[in-house]
Amino acid sequence: MVNDEFVNLPISLQDGEVTVHKSGWYAVISTSFGLEVKFDWKSAVFVTLSSDYKGAVCGLCGNYNGKENDDLIPKNGIQPVEPAVFGASWRVAEIPGCLDACEGECPDCDITEKDKYENNDYCGIIKDPRGPFRDCHAQVDPADAFEDCVFDVCTFEGTQDILCQAITAYTSACQEVGAKVYSWRTEQFCPIKCSAISHYEVCADTCPATCPSLAPPRGCHLPCMEDCVCDEGHILSGDICVPLSHCGCEHEDRYYHIGEVFFPNGMSPKGPFASCHSILDPKEFFEDCVFDVCAANGEESVQCDNVAAYAFSCQKAGADIQIWRSPFFCPMKCPANSHYELCADLSGVACSGLAELVPFNTGCREGCECDTGFVFNGETCVEEDECGCSDGQRTYKVDGELYNLPVVLGEESLVSISQQGHQIKIKMIFGLIVTYDWNHELIIKLPSSYYNLVCGLCGNFNGDKTDEIQNPAGELLSNVVDWAKSWRTPNQKDKKCSDTCQHDCPACDDKQRKVYETEDLCGALTAKHHNVFEICHEKVAPKPFLDSCVFDMCMNKGDKKILCQTLASYTQQCREEGVEINGWRRKFGCRELLF
Repeated sequence: MVNDEFVNLPISLQDGEVTVHKSGWYAVISTSFGLEVKFDWKSAVFVTLSSDYKGAVCGLCGNYNGKENDDLIPKNGIQPVEPAVFGASWRVAEIPGCLDACEGECPDCDITEKDKYENNDYCGIIKDPRGPFRDCHAQVDPADAFEDCVFDVCTFEGTQDILCQAITAYTSACQEVGAKVYSWRTEQFCPIKCSAISHYEVCADTCPATCPSLAPPRGCHLPCMEDCVCDEGHILSGDICVPLSHCGCEHEDRYYHIGEVFFPNGMSPKGPFASCHSILDPKEFFEDCVFDVCAANGEESVQCDNVAAYAFSCQKAGADIQIWRSPFFCPMKCPANSHYELCADLSGVACSGLAELVPFNTGCREGCECDTGFVFNGETCVEEDECGCSDGQRTYKVDGELYNLPVVLGEESLVSISQQGHQIKIKMIFGLIVTYDWNHELIIKLPSSYYNLVCGLCGNFNGDKTDEIQNPAGELLSNVVDWAKSWRTPNQKDKKCSDTCQHDCPACDDKQRKVYETEDLCGALTAKHHNVFEICHEKVAPKPFLDSCVFDMCMNKGDKKILCQTLASYTQQCREEGVEINGWRRKFGCRELLF
């Protein structure tokens, strides 16, 4: 993915300033200023710099001054330190879940296990003087690779994947300097599964012909590397092998497989949503969809949720879209006695007492509609004589006392309860509105007639934020915890609420707070640059949301869900103030859950 867009390799960006291509099993990023980064998509990264930068860099790869004994200098130090201390000093940020030390006891490797992993059946193959790397030892000292291999394999209790990664890394290092490596893989030991019409070679051409470049690049004299090579008569198309006659095409320096459909501006001029594009720009939805599906490893349900979100938004905006679901793509499963309709009448034929309570003023939306002869009872489609009884505008289920939504209760419609999007909404005749998202957010609203006439956990509604934390006696408290305790419901019988922690209370120190205040986390709300929330700051102050986010994330050990909930709450508040914020879910990796 390049700039949030899936592309086939090779690719050239910024008029050749940056290129990305495949070499062996590696993705290689090259820049015009002499930096090259190679990544094997798993565990090995190689960074190469031009000699122009000799002695002018620092970091995990050392200072590039030709002296190995001073490479382990920490970020703010001048003397080499132990590897663990050195590595921790160069960590980019405090990332939740990434620790300097082990949680609990660190895994240990006793001498017996270490001896086992040093023999030639394991890591010993690396330094075996008669083994497959014998011609490399003089050029790449096997000692470090061997020690790293033994440590990693022992720590992971002999896991073959770890062993294979270690040996593969040494293989690449040997081949990088032109040393010959003999075949060392077998069907039982670190086997390689190549895709159809390709096969494994221990010394494969690093610059093979590809569909975008049928002849190998001129001046390419790179040493060979392990790779899966296309069978005779076939050629690389992106990362797959195809017959020569099945190559794709190039458009604006981008390569596309044969049969691959692409739209230069991300919008299809045809298709089920074409009529919506002029009403509702699909770009944000498209980018969110690509990000979510990629993050979910291609999960179809995630793709369907994203397309359904755009379909809903289009219909809500009045667009006349076409059928996009099929029995094979995102089929909608409707309950008994109902069927799928692209434009379902959601106010539908309902049981008595329900028909006038289903507000949907946007015409229609896709959904399940009751079959002819059946009516909606608030949950399923039933025959009309199965609706049950209606008393005082209460609608009961036939077999119980649970209310179906929406419902109006009491004389003169004292209370109405309905479902709106992901939330349940309770509205009282005197103006109180309570909404709850079934998860973490409860919002209470009162009309201005109650100004300075209320008290409780939501404050006194007098416009003065400095006197909110008063106890039931009207006394101003200095401690938020004591204030919350004072409003606890008395005489709790079920699920009693404790004033103190049952075990050790979680704590949040200044160092942790600074982590969660960074612009990659809660600080995104007040970031100075590239802030998608900035357009709403004049309408909704971000500081209370920031403080709440930092506290909650700290108490929950950096749980990403807390960040997403806070950002969702802020964007919802902005939406109610008439400000729409787009693209934040993709930017921060927050999937929207559609219920």
